Amino acid sequence: MGFDVRRIKKILLSHCHVDHVGGVNQQKRISGAETWLSAADAEFMNHPANRGTDSMFKNPEFPVDHLYDDGSFIPVGQLKVRTRLSPGHTPGTTSFFIEDQDEDGNTLIVAMHGGVGTNTMDDGYFEKNGLDKNLRRQFIDGCEAMKAIHVDISLPSHPAHGDLFQRVSADPMDYRPLVDEGEWTRFLEIRKQFALDLETK
Repeated sequence: MGFDVRRIKKILLSHCHVDHVGGVNQQKRISGAETWLSAADAEFMNHPANRGTDSMFKNPEFPVDHLYDDGSFIPVGQLKVRTRLSPGHTPGTTSFFIEDQDEDGNTLIVAMHGGVGTNTMDDGYFEKNGLDKNLRRQFIDGCEAMKAIHVDISLPSHPAHGDLFQRVSADPMDYRPLVDEGEWTRFLEIRKQFALDLETK
């Protein structure tokens, strides 16, 4: 993509599953960047559900330099990144709201929910790993609450969670095809419904 990894200063982690943090040590070694994670997931990182007993989420250890507060503002160059604790997929899943300016000086809000996979929100998973079933209700309530936040561009945390790649312009710097003020609300409603369906099984 033309970026020099050595210029990375902050690694903002959405949650502690290996598919999101597995490359942290290598990135940190190359760039010297600081790692950020929620306090809840810094603790959950060594939980049996995340280490050892479940090979799908077996994780390497890595240092956490900074912990998010719920609602933290983190400056990243010209961007303003606001975090929101969004438990469910993990106890400390964190969503990001990124504020930038377009060419005319208008504010654009880009959002990414930190983890919407309901594979960790069914009763069997909670019982097997000794986790509180209330995590699912926290996820449902969080999705509903975040629908009220204005978002111009919705980014999926996994490609299958949205149609981002179908809408990308041939020009990688052209963000305009991604602007859709209704996508964030639609996305959250779909993910909320998946979790609601688990409550009735």
